[in-house]
Amino acid sequence: MSNTAEKIEQLSPEAMRTRASQLRQSANRIREMARYADLGSGEEMAQADRLDIEAARLEALLPQPTELDLAAQALREAEESLKAAQATRDAAMFRVVTLLGLKEGEEGTTSLKTEYFKVSATGKLTRSLDEERLEEVQSQVPQDLFAKVIEYKPSLNLKALRAVEQANPAAYRVFAQAITVKPGKPTAKVEPLEDK
Repeated sequence: MSNTAEKIEQLSPEAMRTRASQLRQSANRIREMARYADLGSGEEMAQADRLDIEAARLEALLPQPTELDLAAQALREAEESLKAAQATRDAAMFRVVTLLGLKEGEEGTTSLKTEYFKVSATGKLTRSLDEERLEEVQSQVPQDLFAKVIEYKPSLNLKALRAVEQANPAAYRVFAQAITVKPGKPTAKVEPLEDK
């Protein structure tokens, strides 16, 4: 094995990519200079060809992306496109709401017809309960009124359910009678490696 070949194999993939790119750029510059100097053949073109061949050798040594790599990259690009589209949508939404004159903190719907569209904007207020103060409030209003305004909905404590499933399978089977299980949408996360 030649000394140069040994040095090339010691390069990281990123260093090989960088070197191959530099070689291709040098070859392109040589060709451009040769064209301007009207030396379209000869030693300059042979030198550019040698640089291209060396770049191709380096590129051949690089690990090729797998089908999963390609799918992961497609997912990353789609997520970036989605973020950009969401930012564009948010800016357009803000402009429409502003042009309709809807102010932050207002509740209700404002509509306007133009020559081309009926445009509506709805202002919303998010309300949540302060559970610590709820007991105090409950004692200050009639119980029938409290029951109309405040709803208690059962919710599933998944961590406790899983613990019951392991510790008490019989009790779990009883709980399972009131639980509907549907498959959720799977998710994937893609993180590029440091040296890629």
